[in-house]
Amino acid sequence: MILETERLTLAPLTSTDAPHVYPFLSDPEVMAHWDQAPIEDPDEVKACVVAQVAEMNEGKAHYWAVRQSNTGAFLGYCELVDID
Repeated sequence: MILETERLTLAPLTSTDAPHVYPFLSDPEVMAHWDQAPIEDPDEVKACVVAQVAEMNEGKAHYWAVRQSNTGAFLGYCELVDID
């Protein structure tokens, strides 16, 4: 499902989004608000994103890439996890 407004587009995260997710997951300031340490290895971030996509396919979670609608610029991502 894709949600789109004039300013933002939320679309399901894909494995090709991993390079865009890396700056967030590797940033200590960002990760201070999560329950894990920053991930320094880009390949580990890619594996994490691939695992998140698998969770979505299994119906266990939802992850969305957040982009600027008019440019497609990647702004971040959001998630709903532990779905029963």
